[in-house]
Amino acid sequence: ALGAAIAFAALTRAEASNLLVFLVLPMVLLVPALPWKRRLTLLVAAGVAYAVVVSPWILHNLHRFQEPVLLSYGAAGVLPQANCDDTYDGPLLGYWSGRCAFPSPDDIPETRNPDPDLEVVAEEGLEFLGDGDESVAANIGLERGLDYIRARPGRAAVVSAARVGRIWGVYRPGQSIDLDTVVEGRGRAVATVGLVVYYELLALGIAGLVVLRRRSVPILPFVSLALLVTFTAAAAIGITRYRYPVDLGLVILAGVALDAGWRWVRAPRRRSGTPRPRQSERSDAGAAGAAGRDAQPVGSAG
Repeated sequence: ALGAAIAFAALTRAEASNLLVFLVLPMVLLVPALPWKRRLTLLVAAGVAYAVVVSPWILHNLHRFQEPVLLSYGAAGVLPQANCDDTYDGPLLGYWSGRCAFPSPDDIPETRNPDPDLEVVAEEGLEFLGDGDESVAANIGLERGLDYIRARPGRAAVVSAARVGRIWGVYRPGQSIDLDTVVEGRGRAVATVGLVVYYELLALGIAGLVVLRRRSVPILPFVSLALLVTFTAAAAIGITRYRYPVDLGLVILAGVALDAGWRWVRAPRRRSGTPRPRQSERSDAGAAGAAGRDAQPVGSAG
């Protein structure tokens, strides 16, 4: 079932497929006292369930495009925009630049406009490719991005760190508000409040993880989301919306932390070290008190 669930997630965002590595694999391997044959069976079952769900879409893509396309060619569009001079230095370090997309205005002689209309570029870009379709353009863009990375391995590592810092809100968070407002189309007030609430949820979420760990509740599902988001940012772009899977998990963890805090506030006797009487002791004490009142002489109350 977990493999199928990951497959459905991958049909919406292809990077969700990495949960097979970040969630399923450690979940099976870290189970104590489980025979290796059983572990292998579980891994194969998850893989088969994943394949059954995604294979119709993959087969459809392989049939309709000129070049092989599996789930999507999103990575081919991201890599050239995330790996170029604009994003390896300067204010957009770790972000993306539309000027680096393929096909770009510089690739099309008829569209050498410093501020071109993107729809015009896209239409003329397909004409520029001739008989090639989007998959052909994707392959060219993919190679362009990979070539840029290969030529600058040391700098690529720095850029990946900046991407991770951006997505976790620790690198240029103020600029992230500007980019979310201008590039992503959010209102500035919404972007600002969103960042503040994220910091609050992050603090509560870490506390919630500690609470679950102390209760011996598995925390791997939440940790796997953090690993997925970090990996995606390091390999692609440090953009706020790539963090949404973690944000959903933080809401749950924050609820756990708040519930634990409320329970702690409601239990002052336990905090002061006074043992709480057992239910049977309270019942015995109540019965003894009632018996004493019944045995009192009628006139003794005066």
